[in-house]
Amino acid sequence: MDFNVKKLLSLEAYKRAKLISGKEGINNIITGITIMEDVTIHEWLKGGEALVTSLLPIKDYKDKEIFDFFDTLLNKDLSAVIIKIKKAVTEVPQGLIEWGDKRNIPIIEVPRNVFYTDLMYPVMAEVMESKVNKLNYFKKVHYKFTDMAIKNCSIEDVIKELSIITNNPIELYDKNNNLILTTFEKNLKRDKQQFKKLKYSEKYYYIERETYENENFSQLIIEINSINNTKAYLGVLEINEKINEMDMIAIENAATNIALAMTKDIAIQEVEERFMSDIIHDLIFRTPGFNKDLLKRANIAGIDLFSKYYVIVLNFDCDLKNIKERFKKEISKLVKKHNGVYAIRNKDVIILFDISNENFKKSIGNLKEDIKILRNDLEKEDCKNCFIVGVGNEVEGYKNLKDSYNDAINAIKIGKDLKNKNEIFIYDELGIFKLLKNMSSMENINQYIPNSILKIIKIDEEKNKELLNTLEAYIESNMKVTQAANKLFVHPKTVSYRLEQIKELTDIDFDDSNKVLELHLALKMIKFRDKFN
Repeated sequence: MDFNVKKLLSLEAYKRAKLISGKEGINNIITGITIMEDVTIHEWLKGGEALVTSLLPIKDYKDKEIFDFFDTLLNKDLSAVIIKIKKAVTEVPQGLIEWGDKRNIPIIEVPRNVFYTDLMYPVMAEVMESKVNKLNYFKKVHYKFTDMAIKNCSIEDVIKELSIITNNPIELYDKNNNLILTTFEKNLKRDKQQFKKLKYSEKYYYIERETYENENFSQLIIEINSINNTKAYLGVLEINEKINEMDMIAIENAATNIALAMTKDIAIQEVEERFMSDIIHDLIFRTPGFNKDLLKRANIAGIDLFSKYYVIVLNFDCDLKNIKERFKKEISKLVKKHNGVYAIRNKDVIILFDISNENFKKSIGNLKEDIKILRNDLEKEDCKNCFIVGVGNEVEGYKNLKDSYNDAINAIKIGKDLKNKNEIFIYDELGIFKLLKNMSSMENINQYIPNSILKIIKIDEEKNKELLNTLEAYIESNMKVTQAANKLFVHPKTVSYRLEQIKELTDIDFDDSNKVLELHLALKMIKFRDKFN
């Protein structure tokens, strides 16, 4: 246990000592003891010492000067001031008494006939014993957590051991203050707003917590940093006992152990992801011939080269790096649930789903619900509607995986043109849109576009008009002028005027449903032609 002012006053050498002021600092930790010989004492203090003095160097100081002088020592964390009276002063000055009460530094009066050595040696012995005890305890705790690291014990095992050592519940949070692990049986109010710092040091801070039974207590939070800016928080709930310095030794050792475990987990995960990414890349983009090495790598990855698969691609338009850590956990759960493997490539997540034991349409149906859940989770990370999903056709054997991948990519391209990112675009279900996409590669596609539309395009190019965009907005708005105007950010009268121009130039009859369908398809052809060329 730590040696403090209260224990100092219980020593035999201090049985005639009097605590004059600063009683609130009775539990101040004493790390050493020294004599004040002159006013330059602040240059020699290391921090945490008890200061012994007769006040001879400042015997002529007034009360305010005494107060100000001792204030200059505050940054040295004095634990107590011990005054030998009747040598330089007959009594403890009022300025020092007031200073002790205000700064919570105990002011202790001892008789003149007590030798300095009698005051210092017992304190030095206690401080030394305290340090030896701490060292032995550190060695014991360090050995315990090092042994756990060598034995590859889990992070859960570490926090359970720490809970036993500190006799307090332990919790572990991720960087967003989400609870990961706990040894606490009661229910806590887990409002993240309660993560308000009460006390702070470089290594830790305290927060105030409350159970649903309205029990209040403090919780020590220590930050754990690993590689790749991975961060977690270790929380010790001060429910059974207050945290002491010995506990801090155990807590810091446990935090180091957890940081190492996190680093190891990240390293293993990165190796596994790189391995999986490489083999998926080879299967889709290189289409390798069959060999023993490929079979071996596929077996390690859990990929049956001759099974039935379909490929889906999640294409992101926001920065994948910002959501990568949380997203990986969610996508991993989704992939494992549906018997698949995945790789991250640029802004795409490529997933191979094995459907050897499941119907393709049934698999897609189940997958849609989970992707919806995934999207909702990512909305919490400010990534609403930031990815679009393309699903390729069912294929058999590794040599055909590229075909399914290309289907998924084409489904995404079509989906982006349809401007609906909340949908999963299944290539097999895109019907006429696939036809339009395929037509875009034909040299004479213009022969399928009505002359009225070609005429509008020509006028737009020559006179910098917006007739084609207006026509498209009008048709997509179910021929409602106000909605079309809102899409184009113009006045409804502007839309009506442009529509009259279109009618005059082309003789288009918007009351003819067949003509409207023809125009709609023509506009899609133009868009897909431009998109895919």
